[in-house]
Amino acid sequence: METKLSKTTILTEKEAGKYLNISAETLRKCVRYKGLIPFVRVSKGIRYLKADLDAYIKTNRVEAVN
Repeated sequence: METKLSKTTILTEKEAGKYLNISAETLRKCVRYKGLIPFVRVSKGIRYLKADLDAYIKTNRVEAVN
């Protein structure tokens, strides 16, 4: 059964990596070293808003050229 995600869904690092189809380590690098993806600090943990991940995908989309 597929889970529906709303734009306000908050994802863990593992969930966000799975959503973007990248490893948690690659996600960490995108956040810490490049500042590419915004995050929310919850206590000692890091969380990601689905809307921010969608914006990252949209911003980095490359159109195919014929």
